[in-house]
Amino acid sequence: MQVKVSLINSLYQKTLGLSTAARQKKSVGETVTLMQVDAVKVGDVMPFLHGVWSGLLQVGLTVGLLVNFIGSSALVGITLILFTFPLQTAIVNRMIACQKDIMTHTSERVKVLNEVIQGIRVVKSSAWERPFKASVEESRAKELKAILKRVVLRATHVTLMLSTPLLIMVATFAFYTKVQRRQLIPSTIFTAVSLFTALRNPLMMYPMVVNNLISAHISVKRIDAFLKLDDVKLVNRQASHTSDAASSDNDESDGKKPLCAIEIEGDFQWITLPPDSKKSKSSKAGKGSSAKSSDSAVVGPVGSGKSSFVSALLGDMEQKKGPPIVIRGSLAYCSQQAWIMNATVRDNILFGKEFDEITYDAVLSACALEQDLEALPNGDLTEIGERGINLSGGQKQRVSLARAVYADADIYVLDDPLSAVDAHVGAHLFHHCINGSLANKTRVFVTNQLQFVPEADSILIMKEGRTVQQGTYKELMKLGTDFSQLMKGSGADKADNTSEDAPESDSKGGALKKKESSDKLKGSAKQQANKKGAAKVGSNTGYTQEH
Repeated sequence: MQVKVSLINSLYQKTLGLSTAARQKKSVGETVTLMQVDAVKVGDVMPFLHGVWSGLLQVGLTVGLLVNFIGSSALVGITLILFTFPLQTAIVNRMIACQKDIMTHTSERVKVLNEVIQGIRVVKSSAWERPFKASVEESRAKELKAILKRVVLRATHVTLMLSTPLLIMVATFAFYTKVQRRQLIPSTIFTAVSLFTALRNPLMMYPMVVNNLISAHISVKRIDAFLKLDDVKLVNRQASHTSDAASSDNDESDGKKPLCAIEIEGDFQWITLPPDSKKSKSSKAGKGSSAKSSDSAVVGPVGSGKSSFVSALLGDMEQKKGPPIVIRGSLAYCSQQAWIMNATVRDNILFGKEFDEITYDAVLSACALEQDLEALPNGDLTEIGERGINLSGGQKQRVSLARAVYADADIYVLDDPLSAVDAHVGAHLFHHCINGSLANKTRVFVTNQLQFVPEADSILIMKEGRTVQQGTYKELMKLGTDFSQLMKGSGADKADNTSEDAPESDSKGGALKKKESSDKLKGSAKQQANKKGAAKVGSNTGYTQEH
């Protein structure tokens, strides 16, 4: 039991740290099979390990006593045992091959079942029950065929092992009476039968031991291969940049370069299977930094690599060139696709942190969740179904954003958090949350909502997986290249003042509400220090992809 639990824990911990390339090699079904099947098989074989050497010792002592008691006639039985070994070896090898086939087909079946369960809504709505049922039944039929073959081989092996002591006894007594011409007397018969009976027990036990050892050996090799997969390379995390930022003014006055909250420079790539595919083209990346920016916007056309930039920042991509990524302070991440637990709304927002009513209410207000909670039957104590099934896309996105805001981190990485909400709610989130509650935090804000870009302290332009420009809004507009074309193409350049005036257009109560929610989340001394923190992004950063 302890071995099984230890293996399951090791597999689970390994799963959490797998690199992107390793996750592509192993499906969820294979991982589940390792925990539910292979770990159990290894745990079950542990009680029989001592039976291997003790059985051999028992067989050796029994054969020695037989030779000493009935002489050379016992060698006939030993010779018969030696003749059965090649046959047993052949059967065992076939059983090993069958066990490998069983594990392969089991993994395939679990993989298909897992995919069906995860996408059951699509399967039911598209009436795909029969094709998927046929796929599952096909995998199960292959698995049962391999199991049947293994059962036949196991039965043959057991029959051979059980009949061997009887055959040895008959051959030994026949040689004793017919060849040696010796008379069988009761003392000789009963003593020999007792010794042969003692020999029967280990020979009967060995089929089960061998069978368990075969299964455990294959499972150990599968687990070993999984544990040897590459782990994700951890980003260099340093102490909070708060204290560093507090002295940044002194550093500038002394002519020193202030420390940045984030430092990323180099070339990164996704690794996808098969590895012998062609690489996509990439160009030389530009260099740039924003020395005292607290809000860095990452923009670019669709497919330009904005989310890949975030993945590189989080350490999910393989770095080919450049120094290690440095992040100074704690980091909170809000993904483009909201991740929701099967728990209450409150548990999803707290995410294990202690409940603070003032901070919690401020987060709800900043993320525009108050009206949504009023509509739920039990408010924030309403259970959210699997993957947030009873929430809309915008509600899930705002719950995910609220979780990040409640974490009160030093650095926030937001991957297009406004993509799933309408224009009105998006403006509220930007002004009251991103530029409100998080105003004094270091933020890396990926967005396609270009009307909010003019309010960013620093802007990073992505194109074809490369950083091509970086600077303030006015600087980039004066250059008249990629950024100005992007803004003009979206029409955001005509309304760049709208987002700046949006907080003033709110009602007096709304502005007061924004100020209160911001004050609840920010400690003045800490936040003023954080505002000094810098975010150096896009310095010589590029991506390539291997398909």
